[in-house]
Amino acid sequence: MVDPASQFLPESALTLLQQLFGSTARRAPTELIPAATNLVVRLRLRDESYAVRVPGSTTGDLAIDRRSECAALEAAVTVDLAPRVVACDPTSGILVTRWIEGETWTSSRAREPDAIRRMAGALRTLHALPVPTAVRSLAPQPLLERYWRIVTNRAGPWRSSLAPLHERITALAQGLHAEPLVLCHSDLHHRNLIEDDRLRLLDWEYAGVTERAYDLASFSQSNDLTRAEQELLLDAYGVADGIEQRFNLHCVVFDWICVLWLVAVNAQKGTHERQRLQLLAQRAKASLESIVTATGVI
Repeated sequence: MVDPASQFLPESALTLLQQLFGSTARRAPTELIPAATNLVVRLRLRDESYAVRVPGSTTGDLAIDRRSECAALEAAVTVDLAPRVVACDPTSGILVTRWIEGETWTSSRAREPDAIRRMAGALRTLHALPVPTAVRSLAPQPLLERYWRIVTNRAGPWRSSLAPLHERITALAQGLHAEPLVLCHSDLHHRNLIEDDRLRLLDWEYAGVTERAYDLASFSQSNDLTRAEQELLLDAYGVADGIEQRFNLHCVVFDWICVLWLVAVNAQKGTHERQRLQLLAQRAKASLESIVTATGVI
């Protein structure tokens, strides 16, 4: 659907666009882009296109720090891993970036061997960046606790069914925030990956600083990599000895964070989302049992 920007965007976004591009921005052709929790549009202005993101009403307490997001984006742009930022307003959460004319990955593309190797290379580049001081911590245990409070407040009936496994996984997360800490994207679903001449990462609102294994787990679990594909990812990344066990732990924690996120945004009402929630919960439980059996971690 293509309409003038004024048909889609709130006044706060229109005012910012007018400051950036002049009054014609209000009348510029605008295409609505499907997104899970935010309003995202493609704005066509003269010979250029821009992505405009306005936070949705449900994102206020979803462990999102807009100042941190802006800092993470600024760092990623320096190595061409993110679209160029035109404006990033931490107060309103409105983000304007250049539109990337590339191909968004599909679930099948994300699991191809050359794609896995490209992702490993992109993450090596990202994790080698100096950590910006303004980027927030993504220590798994506090993150789990925050999402649990949201689930309790928004979806109380889920508490009793999720509580036993949540307690075990929260215990598992203790200590999963050890040096070296690096800048992580942490939401590496295939819909956030786009390639033209190179791979770039979109949607940095969940970025933060934590162990590199968390980003590897994010890509693995978001795209349902098989064990062989996980091994290819770790090998291509070139991880140090001993990180595989921490990667396995992070995979369980990441799956559970996604379970809590789905419940928090009430996505479980949709058939696909409800099936995804069940799959993630079952996978987290099975992986947890396997880890306990093999290592006696908890």
